[in-house]
Amino acid sequence: MFEVEGFLEECRAALAESTPEIAMKELMERTVSAPDELLRAFGRRTRWTTSSRSIAPTTSR
Repeated sequence: MFEVEGFLEECRAALAESTPEIAMKELMERTVSAPDELLRAFGRRTRWTTSSRSIAPTTSR
C-alpha cells in the first residue's frame, strides 16, 4: 500500500545517494508502476492543487 510519508522518506534517501538522479528515477518507476495504489492513497482528482509538503531535508537552526 502506498504511503505518502514513506514515499517522502524514500525521496529524501534517494537525494542522499551518490547518484540521486538514478535513485529518484528508480523510485519514480516503482511508484508509478502501481497506479491503483496511488489512486487509493490520493483518490481521483477532478481539480489539482499544490501541496505544502517538501522532500527537502530539514535543517536545525
